Amino acid sequence: MKLKTMPLGALGANSHILWNEQTNQAVVFDCGGEEHKIIEFLEQCELELKYIILTHGHSDHIMGVNALAKATGAKVIAHVEERDVLEDAAKNYSGMFGGDRLTVHADEYINGDEARSLIGYDFKFYHTPGHTRGGMCIEVEGQLFSGDTLFKGSIGRSDLYGGDMKVLMKSLQKLLKLSHRLNVHCGHGPSTTLRDEAKYNPFLQ
Repeated sequence: MKLKTMPLGALGANSHILWNEQTNQAVVFDCGGEEHKIIEFLEQCELELKYIILTHGHSDHIMGVNALAKATGAKVIAHVEERDVLEDAAKNYSGMFGGDRLTVHADEYINGDEARSLIGYDFKFYHTPGHTRGGMCIEVEGQLFSGDTLFKGSIGRSDLYGGDMKVLMKSLQKLLKLSHRLNVHCGHGPSTTLRDEAKYNPFLQ
């Protein structure tokens, strides 16, 4: 397994590209814009993008999704509780910063917590609401993709549509029950480990 992280779009949200070196099949977690950079990387490495997995539906994580899916034929996966955000430009805040108003229609929806086999790996999808109602974190091969639920030294905000601090704190406690050996790849900023966040993140003490 290999991994490449690209901060993209107006707010520099991280897109994480994960691929299987044996099959050259890939998934992308979130795409907040500048999808041409992902496409160029895929072509350079001769990768086939199979899935675009959305940690949540805010515009800074989805602005490039439709174009990326159209260019590659990849299927979009999101949590079913995020459907209303994805399909309503007012709720996903697209257009607020001068960009286009955008809606995204996922091809497949996760319901609750699920496990799926994708590109030769076992993916575990955890419903982690609080930043949004349908936020989710995804575990695969010792890596955890946390979206805007958990950051290095911080956590996601809960004052936007669908946010709830009490619910977010429950989601964070859910994550702390996972292996602390997991590497955590966040929606913004640097990666970290669950061990370090459990020990040093002031919001988790």
